[in-house]
Amino acid sequence: MKKSVFWSMLTLAVVAMMSVGFASCGSDDDDVKGGGAELTGSWKKTYEHEIEYEKDGSGKWVQLGEYEHSYADNDNVSGIKFMAGGNAKGLWFWNGTVEEEDDFKYQINNGHLYLLEVDEADTDGWEDWGKITISGNTFELSYEDYDGSNYKYVGVMRFKRVG
Repeated sequence: MKKSVFWSMLTLAVVAMMSVGFASCGSDDDDVKGGGAELTGSWKKTYEHEIEYEKDGSGKWVQLGEYEHSYADNDNVSGIKFMAGGNAKGLWFWNGTVEEEDDFKYQINNGHLYLLEVDEADTDGWEDWGKITISGNTFELSYEDYDGSNYKYVGVMRFKRVG
C-alpha cells in the first residue's frame, strides 16, 4: 500500500485499496503501454462497492462486512488524470476545486491497469489495480485485494469522465 496522500485518500474510502482490473471495450489495449485514447482525461470516482472476507478456522472465506457508496457531484472524492505517454496524476475533488496530487506512470496489460508512483522515496513498484472496463464516459475497476493473510477485499470502483 502506498503511504502518499493520494493513496491514503483513495484507500480510506475503499478501506484497503489494492489490485484492480481492466478490460477495454472495443479495441484491444493489452499491448498499449500507456493506455488507449479512450482513457486519456480526468476521471472522478462516482461509486464504490467493497466486501471484506476473513478465513474461518477451517480456511473457508466468511463475509465480514460490505460497504457501498454513490458519490454526488458535490462530494469531496478522489480521482485520476490519465495523460498521453503513460503519465497520470492523482486528483482530489475538494469543495468545487480539483487539486493535483502524486505523479504516476500507468500501463494496461492483459486487461489490467498498472500504476507506478513516481516518488523516489516511496516506490513499491508497479501495482496491479485490477480489471478495467471502459464504456463511453465511464470506467470501472474490479479488484481483489489479497496479500496472503486471513483477510481479502473484493470490490468495484466506478469513475466518470470530467475532462
